[in-house]
This record gives sequence, structure tokens and C-alpha cells, in this order.
Amino acid sequence: MSRGWYYFLVSFRVLKADGTTEFFNIEKLRRSLRRAGAIAAEITEVITELEPKLHDGITTQEIYRLAFEILRVRKAPAATRYSLR
Repeated sequence: MSRGWYYFLVSFRVLKADGTTEFFNIEKLRRSLRRAGAIAAEITEVITELEPKLHDGITTQEIYRLAFEILRVRKAPAATRYSLR
């Protein structure tokens, strides 16, 4: 059985704004997208498109920028409400 994309996503660290690092947590990304009003299909699209761009040491700001750009290009209403915090 393949480990799938979820295994990849949790196997790298993210650099936070305060300089600390932590393992990437896909649920934090899902929650932030949900809070912005993204529907399930949009959340899946964002994660699928983000996957190849994620790497060890990526900043939370870069993850936000990439997710926002995906929402914006799709003209998702959630793009206007999506923020880093």
C-alpha cells in the first residue's frame, strides 16, 4: 500500500514567523482555509496544488502566499477572507 501524499506532507519542517520550526500539520492548513470560508472541494484543490511546492524549511508566509494565490486564481470567495493569522 502506498503511503500517499499525507505521508509526504508531514515529513518536513516549517519555519514559523518567530524563527521556530515545527513539523508541517495539514490540519492547520485545512482549518485556516475552512475559517476563510473555503468549501471542501477548494481545500482539496489547494492542498493538491500545494503538495509539489512544499519542502523542508518552507516558511508559513510562503505557504500562505501559495494557498492565497491558488484561491485567487480560482476566484474563490474565500480568497478575500484568507489571512496568515
